[in-house]
Amino acid sequence: MKKIIYLFVISLAFISCQKEQKIEPKIVPAEVTAKQEPKNDQSGIVLSDSPQKTEEKQTKTKELEVPKPVITAKPLTPEELVEFLPNVRGAEKLPPSKGKQTYDNRYWTTVSTDYRYKGGSGVQVFVNDYYKADNFPTGELDLFKQLPNEPGYNVSAVKNEFGKGFKVMDLNNENGYIYFLINDRFTIRVEGYNLSKSIDIQNIFNQMNLKKLSSIK
Repeated sequence: MKKIIYLFVISLAFISCQKEQKIEPKIVPAEVTAKQEPKNDQSGIVLSDSPQKTEEKQTKTKELEVPKPVITAKPLTPEELVEFLPNVRGAEKLPPSKGKQTYDNRYWTTVSTDYRYKGGSGVQVFVNDYYKADNFPTGELDLFKQLPNEPGYNVSAVKNEFGKGFKVMDLNNENGYIYFLINDRFTIRVEGYNLSKSIDIQNIFNQMNLKKLSSIK
């Protein structure tokens, strides 16, 4: 007990001496003071911002940050789509039809052309750029989930590394079409009518630059 009292008395004496000691303020040139960022108290201890002030500064910094713009896909122009129409040997290629389509607040670009053969055979090729899934007509994308049921027609899958689709031909292989989807964005439709035995719409479809079209996201 005496030891505790003794230590207490010594502490009071030390504190009393500290109060009586005068601390001379340091005179610092104005130029140096302006460059110093941290604040010092009279004992020379560096005072840093409180956690609350630091958090407030970080919040203000975040508020001042400008969010980066989100880059969204844009549709190809009809003129850009024209280059994906194939050149078919043995057929007359008519000038393409091109334009922009709108329906129920949906928007897409399209291009098409006719190929005419001697003897009355003909093929039409359509290329559409919906540029995002929401622009497809309702139920259009569902057509590619499974093969369609077409009584009286031969239906087969058309699938490769660039996309998926299907081929529908009548039993005589005279009339039919290929419908193909790429990146949930582009559709290709190749239609044939009054086809002779020497004309296969699959060969025309294979001549299209699917690789380049699929590289566009």
